[in-house]
Amino acid sequence: MTPSEDSNTIAGRIQMQFPQLAESIKRWESRISFEFIEPRSAEIIGDLESDLEVALPESYKRFLQLTSEMRTRDWTVRIGYFHFYHDSGPGKGMLCFGDFFMLADGDQVLFDTTRDPTDGEYAVMYYAHEASPPRITKLADSFPQFLGEFMDYEDWGEYEEDEEFEPGFQIPSWISRVSAGFASLVCLILLVTCLIALIRGFTWNVKMVYTIIIMPTFLAWMGFYFGVFALTGIDPHQLYERWKYRSGS
Repeated sequence: MTPSEDSNTIAGRIQMQFPQLAESIKRWESRISFEFIEPRSAEIIGDLESDLEVALPESYKRFLQLTSEMRTRDWTVRIGYFHFYHDSGPGKGMLCFGDFFMLADGDQVLFDTTRDPTDGEYAVMYYAHEASPPRITKLADSFPQFLGEFMDYEDWGEYEEDEEFEPGFQIPSWISRVSAGFASLVCLILLVTCLIALIRGFTWNVKMVYTIIIMPTFLAWMGFYFGVFALTGIDPHQLYERWKYRSGS
């Protein structure tokens, strides 16, 4: 998704409120595709602040009211998806607000809540968990500055040197959904086969426990998972997260 002038879309509202981010997305749109998940209500954001016992930056709250999660299609970047404090290591006491795999999978971006905010903004820090030892480095003085600059960080260049990795490359969504539908069908066929075996009454032994109980359960779950994705194009876990946002749980 790329920003548009339509203020009724998430991308359009981002363009109005975070123009530097919108400009960066437009500049990189040929290589990186972004997805925006439905926004959080002010009430849910207030509950989040109560749970975290912190006043989030106003800019970040405006962002969450535009989209509860901004992510790249390869999930290299996921902003707003979860929030928790680091309880040990160099980031102890800092608030994690997203995945940010600039140097390695599992790296994160944090608000430096160990220091008082400046003009209502916490510094944005980078947690490099695979460094030896793990380290914290400062990325930006504020959340808006981070949004406007993060796609231009020089460290992203390490990925460009890997010929097997192409930022933003994705299998077309219709292929993914058709493949998921086929996988779901295969799982359901195997499930029916296992149930027929149960009805016909195999001799009860350890091997049959696997065939009749464990395998059907696994196939039923995988059939459901792939089926939901085939019908909606959305990971079932994301559907659950959206339900939580809407219900306020």
